Amino acid sequence: MKILRLKNKSGFSTLEIIISLFIFSAVISSVFALIFGNQTSAVNSKIYQDLILSSQLNLEKAKEEAKSSKGDFFYEEEKDGIKNSFNISLLYDYTKEIKSKASLSIVKNKRPVEFNILFSDFEESVGGSTCFRNLPEAESYSRISTLPLNENNKATDIDVVRGKAYITIDSSFAPNFLIVDVSNLDEPVSIGNLTLSRKPKSLHVVGRYAFVVTEVSVTYPQILRVIDVLNPQNPTEEASLTIENSSNGASIFYKDKKIYLGTVKNSEGPEFHTINVSNPLSPSLLGSWGDNVKINDIRIMDNFAFTTATNTVPVRVLDINDYQNIEQIASYETGGNRIHGGQAVSLINNFLVLGRSALNVTDYDELHLFDISEILENGLNFITSEDISNSVRDLIARENMLVLVAGHSIGGNVFQFRSLEEKNSLELIHEISLDQFSKPTALDCEEDVLYVVTENPSNLLIIGKNE
Repeated sequence: MKILRLKNKSGFSTLEIIISLFIFSAVISSVFALIFGNQTSAVNSKIYQDLILSSQLNLEKAKEEAKSSKGDFFYEEEKDGIKNSFNISLLYDYTKEIKSKASLSIVKNKRPVEFNILFSDFEESVGGSTCFRNLPEAESYSRISTLPLNENNKATDIDVVRGKAYITIDSSFAPNFLIVDVSNLDEPVSIGNLTLSRKPKSLHVVGRYAFVVTEVSVTYPQILRVIDVLNPQNPTEEASLTIENSSNGASIFYKDKKIYLGTVKNSEGPEFHTINVSNPLSPSLLGSWGDNVKINDIRIMDNFAFTTATNTVPVRVLDINDYQNIEQIASYETGGNRIHGGQAVSLINNFLVLGRSALNVTDYDELHLFDISEILENGLNFITSEDISNSVRDLIARENMLVLVAGHSIGGNVFQFRSLEEKNSLELIHEISLDQFSKPTALDCEEDVLYVVTENPSNLLIIGKNE
């Protein structure tokens, strides 16, 4: 077979020409792709720069709205082909989560730009609740750990702040102000204590100071003690306040650089006091109110104080706008034995939950739910109540549920989760038995963890999610 060859050796073979054309077309294609790809990238880059700027401006709007909004808030607008929206939701008191989103309203295949931040009113957040507004599923909770506190005396109150539990003990001799490190939920550790001269009854921790309300006597008339807890291993009492003709302290609440203090029934003077603590080391009395009742618990919302008392009127609402002229503007009478009545109160959004001690009688409801959205016009608007056959010792209302501790010879010692949904409000969702311990006395929450203290022997119980 003969092989044909081109006689002009200075030319190119057909194969070489084909290869050259392929390479040339590949290069040209790459150049065009690069040119137009760069143009597309530049356009996309400009689009996302505009979206980023829009979302950032949107975020600033949301911050301004978050300063005044009291609940969840959603905003959306469309301008110049860009759809902006932001959502504000409460995590816990004074701290909100903001989600800002910017997207093209015409072109659908471009991903939106989103920014999420936490926004806090730092001045107001000091001393505020750090409990999440929505707790995890009730059935996910169980008792995680237990720490013995005192063999012979009951714990009277607890406030958990930034991984430390501050606890008061009903004693005048042994250390009665305790600090426990709970940063490791499985192994809480006592790290500091202090012995106050009179029995402490309730406390509220604000920044570096713990405000403690105590019993009083002729020798020790100071009802409010101010404890510096900056060094938790060595807390020190730094200031105090004496209120003339005061009876023993019973309850305390902090808001807006003021302490609201309740005492036991007092025939010689008022039982509700407002105290200025803008300078914690120099507390001063602003005003008082009384009605010959023991103030067991206090919560503050706007210019109103919601208080519980152990008599036939277990919950009262006080107008505290003028501290020199505090007035009762609403109340709810449930009847029953005068020594039984309101033990604990909690507020969430426009709702109030009241917990009462139990009686061995029928038709006696220990839990009551009220609408307080129009407190000036309609007072305490009753929604529903529930007989739980147990004495409520303390409770916390969250947006998705109610948690409480209760203890009674009939109902036993229990930790309960109850519904706050409209159709089945106050119905039992989940219960944890505490019968192996003495009666629970107080309850607190930080983030999504719950803390309980008990009577003598006193213990700290940590209730958290199952891992």
